[in-house]
Amino acid sequence: MSRRPRRTDQLARVATLALALAAVALSGCGAPPPSQSLDAGGRRARYEDALAARERLAASVDEDLLVWTRLQSDARLPAVEASLATATPGSFRLRVGGVLGTALDVVVRGDSATARIPSRRSWVVVPSLGDSLGVRDPAALVVRTWGALWRPPGHAWTSAVWRDSLLVASWIEDEDSVSVGVGSSGLPAWAERSREGRARVRARYLEWSGASGRPWPARLTLADAAGTFSVECRVEAARFAPASDAARFALAPPPGTQALGFADLRRALARLGRL
Repeated sequence: MSRRPRRTDQLARVATLALALAAVALSGCGAPPPSQSLDAGGRRARYEDALAARERLAASVDEDLLVWTRLQSDARLPAVEASLATATPGSFRLRVGGVLGTALDVVVRGDSATARIPSRRSWVVVPSLGDSLGVRDPAALVVRTWGALWRPPGHAWTSAVWRDSLLVASWIEDEDSVSVGVGSSGLPAWAERSREGRARVRARYLEWSGASGRPWPARLTLADAAGTFSVECRVEAARFAPASDAARFALAPPPGTQALGFADLRRALARLGRL
């Protein structure tokens, strides 16, 4: 008889996936019909206008989330509540709710991560998260993915192709292949990133809100092509500020806390799931 996942298992999985977002490397073709090719310049202009608006909003964002996860062949687990604070260019803080308060509190700034697990009264510090994940700036990747802050270079627009109704711009960035599919509204329908020897991961932007009169992602999913994981997030509320407060990302472990590697962090999260 299969064991029904406990809530703490769910929290650990959500936490693991949220950190993995900093690790994943997110990945078209064919000639466009003439009527579509005439619209490519206008679609690029709409995209860049909307992107500039999102970049202004992304200076400081606090979001209340509902999160569903699926790992390998597991059914989708019930939603858990979480809060996510992000700031450009690269800082985020994730707090996952538990029955008695916060189950996990994680701050990632640039290349370093600090995690507090209150139920175990434990801390984990990873000073070089990017080295473990093979990502130059994991926090910036998460911030960019969450806000759909993908900025294709000029040559990506010149070589953009039509895929059904989407204009797809592709380019190489830090040895990764990056593609963004842009709809007629000028908003990205999806973005994907891949590298040789690494699973292709796609972010889908399913719904948008009119935050401050400017579109902001309201529901998105992330999944890898191999089916190893998928995570769906729905934004229940979003708050924006013109500048970030560094205190939001202050999470200091007690003196003498040992600096550990990413593998130690994963083990700590696994222990959380066994509570």
